[in-house]
Amino acid sequence: MTPDDPPNYTYRAEWDAVRCQYRARCLEFDHLHSWAITPHEAIAAMEQAVAQELADRARCDWPPPESI
Repeated sequence: MTPDDPPNYTYRAEWDAVRCQYRARCLEFDHLHSWAITPHEAIAAMEQAVAQELADRARCDWPPPESI
């Protein structure tokens, strides 16, 4: 896998009635989540968080998790 060929990770957006926002998750990075008004915005924020996590892992020479 190269930086030009990122893994195909699994994203989900769920409505949270208490916060009245969507919560996005990436199944391969269960410690990350993001909140937004729309599911699209929540997923976009989650994709940015995953990109940052992958960059951090690359700096430490840690492999990215396999996609599900």
